[in-house]
Amino acid sequence: MDTRRRPAKLVPPFRGDVLAVDFLHAQPQVVLAGTRSGHVCQLDTRTAPEAWDSMVFRHKSSVAHLRAVGGFDVLAAGPKNAMCIYDLRFVKAKEQKAGEKPFEPWERNTAAPAVEFPGYRNEAHIKIGLDVLTQPGYGHGVVAAAHDDCTVGLYSLRDGSRMPSGDVDKSKAPGVVKAIQFQTVASDQHPSLFVGVGSVIQKFSY
Repeated sequence: MDTRRRPAKLVPPFRGDVLAVDFLHAQPQVVLAGTRSGHVCQLDTRTAPEAWDSMVFRHKSSVAHLRAVGGFDVLAAGPKNAMCIYDLRFVKAKEQKAGEKPFEPWERNTAAPAVEFPGYRNEAHIKIGLDVLTQPGYGHGVVAAAHDDCTVGLYSLRDGSRMPSGDVDKSKAPGVVKAIQFQTVASDQHPSLFVGVGSVIQKFSY
């Protein structure tokens, strides 16, 4: 009989390709992984892989972007115009309410979000730009998200509403914007939004 110790079989705690990762603000040792299947998984780096949770919640589309936006709040965004914030402390299944139209097949068994972004427009793209601004001094935070009509929208992390944003609203790229980032450069006191538009990078300051 072979008495040598065999290595544990490690089963990945996710379903489908991992498209996005981030670290939870309230517990920075916890990695969150967003998958093509829409599942968001929680991976605690202090424990062995076989003890990792298989799933925290399911978003209603592939998770092209996943960002921790404060405490236990996580923003997930992807195709099917699906961008939401979930509070990991209170994740529960989304329920069909009386009078609402029936769920689409891809909406079944998904989590109920804490905040939705009804103005977000991305029907089918995985490689599409998004960034968040959560540093103190800028209200409840802002998400800049590219749309599939080649524009960019700014949204409030507090309630999901679209924020009037002047020149950003007027800008339109020759194709879907894939690169967006908030950054404070050395000569500025406040962050600016940098957007890859065709062969140039546009800077929007506030």
